[in-house]
Amino acid sequence: MEDKKSRVIQSERLTVELISGASIQIRPLTLKEREHCFTFVPQGDIEKAVDVGTQYLQIQGDLLHYIVTRVNPEFKREDIDSHFDTGMVQGIFEFVFNDPFEGMGA
Repeated sequence: MEDKKSRVIQSERLTVELISGASIQIRPLTLKEREHCFTFVPQGDIEKAVDVGTQYLQIQGDLLHYIVTRVNPEFKREDIDSHFDTGMVQGIFEFVFNDPFEGMGA
């Protein structure tokens, strides 16, 4: 009889080194949390938010705060703007919003 090996899939964690030098961890969002992220974009129209500029940055900050506080609930919204640069934000969004169907040709 063949010994069947079990396969375990665990949630990844992303370690982010903040501008201050401190580190935090980020985890991917659940499907329910990903769905909730759409509430940060006014009426689902990101194009309008981009045109406004500061509103666009506010949306990014609010969304980043939501993501960070899934694992780090003590992180304050006002700290987001001074602890993350644009490259960090991009990397976090790419990690969190990774499309599982992207590599499957869907």
